[in-house]
Amino acid sequence: MVKMKRFVFIMLVALAVAFVLARKGGATITNPDPSVWADDDGTELFIPGDLILSFEAWDFGDELTGSSFGFFFGSYPGSLITIFGPEDEATDWDPQVAVINFDTGVVWDFDDGVVQSVFTPNPGDSIGFFFSSMLSGTLYTVASMNTPVFDAAATFPSLSAPTVYLVGFEWIGIGTVAFEVVSCVTPVPEPGTLLLFGAGLVSIGVYGYRKRRFGKIWI
Repeated sequence: MVKMKRFVFIMLVALAVAFVLARKGGATITNPDPSVWADDDGTELFIPGDLILSFEAWDFGDELTGSSFGFFFGSYPGSLITIFGPEDEATDWDPQVAVINFDTGVVWDFDDGVVQSVFTPNPGDSIGFFFSSMLSGTLYTVASMNTPVFDAAATFPSLSAPTVYLVGFEWIGIGTVAFEVVSCVTPVPEPGTLLLFGAGLVSIGVYGYRKRRFGKIWI
């Protein structure tokens, strides 16, 4: 019985570790500049600051079919708010820039000096990002929202500024379709990571308590 309990415990931990490692595997997008960006950290949702500054670094959809990049609130995945629309074509000499104000609920097109989108502020809520085009369909940073379910986004944190991320999107059979830069965001820890961490703490606590009370024990 004791050996069986120990075996079950080890298997549960192994499964939890495998789940987290699988989640961290991320998309297959290559880091475009390892001297500037760290490796893909697998972030799906972010906590935004009051203001987010966004740049469109590269967009394959602009060259072919037009595309959109934007965000959604974690508690309401259907709330797709556009940051850059099909009318915004990013080029090397004319990069697109936008400012998102989470206090007033406005996305400001910095280049054209117009309001791109408006939304209802949802203080304290997390956000994810999406990329949409006729070629790739709509891709989300949250893997479970993609059809079919797969990790379509890579999130590369800046090596010099921890609240700046390069977000890349890819489509099966096509490859990388966009790179977007967002600032003033912090990653939301993945539930699997928190679960594993919490389970580890509980196990250590229980083990320590039993050892203090009963002396040497075998799990």
